[in-house]
Amino acid sequence: EGEHCLIQPYDKTTLSPAYGAGCILAACNFCDSINPPMPVRILHAEQMGKLVRFSGEFPESWKAGLMLEFMHEKRDKNAILAERCEKVEVSGVRLLHCAAMGFVGMFCRDILLERFDMYLSGGEKGLVTANADSVHCFHCEGKIVIRDCIFESMLDDAVNIHGNYNVVESAAGEKLVLRSYAAALGFIRWYKAGDRLNVYRGKTQETRGTFTVKEVNYESGAIYVTADAAIPAEAGDVVENAAVPELLIENCIAGRNRPRGFLLSSGGKTVVRGCTFSDCDCAIHFTGDTNYWYESGPVRDVTIEGCIFDNCGYCGQPYAIVVSPD
Repeated sequence: EGEHCLIQPYDKTTLSPAYGAGCILAACNFCDSINPPMPVRILHAEQMGKLVRFSGEFPESWKAGLMLEFMHEKRDKNAILAERCEKVEVSGVRLLHCAAMGFVGMFCRDILLERFDMYLSGGEKGLVTANADSVHCFHCEGKIVIRDCIFESMLDDAVNIHGNYNVVESAAGEKLVLRSYAAALGFIRWYKAGDRLNVYRGKTQETRGTFTVKEVNYESGAIYVTADAAIPAEAGDVVENAAVPELLIENCIAGRNRPRGFLLSSGGKTVVRGCTFSDCDCAIHFTGDTNYWYESGPVRDVTIEGCIFDNCGYCGQPYAIVVSPD
């Protein structure tokens, strides 16, 4: 009661998200969230013996014959978490169901995911392998390699790799005050002495300059940075770590999920090769988000080759590849 849940309609024949039906974020009887990632629909639940009757604002596109999967929406119960690690390797692992994301890598250097699979073969209970992304990496360095993996039946994206923007509150000489507005990530210690940071003008991806962190402190939700020289920044600019990984994703399958395939937001060399997509939204999305998730950043060197895009975008953006700096 009051907890968020995702409700996804599925097609009985394809066992994929139903055409045009979308997904809703809902709460039963009431909702106390102050910053939900999407509008929350309030449903009223009534116990009727062994049955529960739901009433409320269901989408008009939902119809008799669809299967509805109810899953909770909490993202702190991930199957595998690697934090500030080096040379991470996950190989020969299949997840049948995980409560949030399949693999989370944060502040890591060099990650290899090989034959890291999520799919249902017909005998398992339910329709969902992961309540969130299959793979979600941020603020990593070195090289991320994802090879020979199957990512199916998730309630979020197959792969999301990015940094994070923090917003400049004030800048004076070598002093900078930043604040994190990334949803639910205000507790993270983003930077350390020696990090190189890029400054972007306003909410754009136009580079003002780069500086090196000499000292950093965290207090009352703010990030206080002292640099080794004057910082080319103004209030309202955004800052990200200049250390970004190279990405290689090859021979992977992504589909039967909501919504997208790969979100790739790294300034390092990015290669997507020999992959097959059947996502109900776009297959590959390049975006820099300075509005809600604050997931950076600009991509500069991308190769996509030998991929198959099979009926992508039938529930969302009707394109295989989308570029939308946001």
